[in-house]
Amino acid sequence: MPSLYFTKGILYAFVFVVALIMLRRTGLSIDETTFYIGLCYLPWVAKCWWKPLVARTKNCWQLILLFELLLVPAFSMLAFALPTEWKTVALLLLIAFFTAIHNVAVDMLCKCLVSSRSGNYQVLKELSRKMADIVCIGILIMFVGNLQVVYRNALLYSWRTMVFILSFLMLLLFFWHLIVLPRHTCKELPACDEPKFELSKSMLAFVLLFLFAPTMINKMAVLFLISNQSSGGLGLSPQELGFVLGTIGVIALTFGIMSGRRLRSRWSLRALVLPMAALLIVPPIVYVTLSFWQPSNFYLICTCVFFEQAAYGIALSGYLALLRKLRNGNIAKSLMALSMMIACMLSGTIQMYSSYFHFFLVTLGGWLLTFAAAFLVWRSLAGHTTSSDKQ
Repeated sequence: MPSLYFTKGILYAFVFVVALIMLRRTGLSIDETTFYIGLCYLPWVAKCWWKPLVARTKNCWQLILLFELLLVPAFSMLAFALPTEWKTVALLLLIAFFTAIHNVAVDMLCKCLVSSRSGNYQVLKELSRKMADIVCIGILIMFVGNLQVVYRNALLYSWRTMVFILSFLMLLLFFWHLIVLPRHTCKELPACDEPKFELSKSMLAFVLLFLFAPTMINKMAVLFLISNQSSGGLGLSPQELGFVLGTIGVIALTFGIMSGRRLRSRWSLRALVLPMAALLIVPPIVYVTLSFWQPSNFYLICTCVFFEQAAYGIALSGYLALLRKLRNGNIAKSLMALSMMIACMLSGTIQMYSSYFHFFLVTLGGWLLTFAAAFLVWRSLAGHTTSSDKQ
């Protein structure tokens, strides 16, 4: 199970973080980069339609092995496609589609084999995914930066080498899972007896708006950190960026998610939804401040990223817990992906017609939508404050 979730984390981190940096560093403009990365959310937006088809497959292990094997040539072709724009985008979409199906198959198999309520299950799951973030966002990005130093800013060669390494890693993981993966036939899971919330109008607004502004910040923050100071960014090197996002950011996000779970074990979701929404004002304030002062102190930047990722992790933990309690959970997750796709696409366009400072000011105003959506849900959950809400 740890290697399955490690693979899942590697693929997701590549599609939505590493590819964002790669497209920008290989010559695409900011609005083109965010638009194409936004398109990669399409498989998750359509998940409510294709997931039932995947769920009919009793042998999930076959799907896992198939798509891990297909990802090996997909990554290899992507390395050769750089920097041709249409080929790169087409292959990224293909990798995103393979990743989405692989993610669903992994979750289905693990739910058949292990009780999702097991504490060890949750700990192993989170540690494996965070280790994948450290490897993909931290180590590989730093590796690209070191290659650029050795080969005197050979950007294309450095990124192609990194993608080839991912292809080789997927091949190793395929052979590992071919040997150790249990040939388990999944049966239909029993229905959950927990009370579920309906996808009402207030809940719909919450699903669509709660992560809208934070998603804009998360995508643009990566580009802000690597942009030159003359362009309004902080001008971090790939090595520094890998450490900030792949180490400090991952540790902070893990701390935030674990803190959110501990809070949910003591209080109901209704009691926490407004405080968690209030915490989401931290990321825009942090980046408004950084974009205004443009500090060069690396330790100060690391501290700011730690606090904003920790706050985001606490809020994200509560948001996902509420989504799991919805009766139409698959539809809600597709709507969440739609919200993130639109936010990602809009972020680059807004930034291109302004500056990083003004963009983060806009997201600071967008936090009002987040809090308003949380307030609507807080009112609608008035009749559900039972002990069963404490998950």
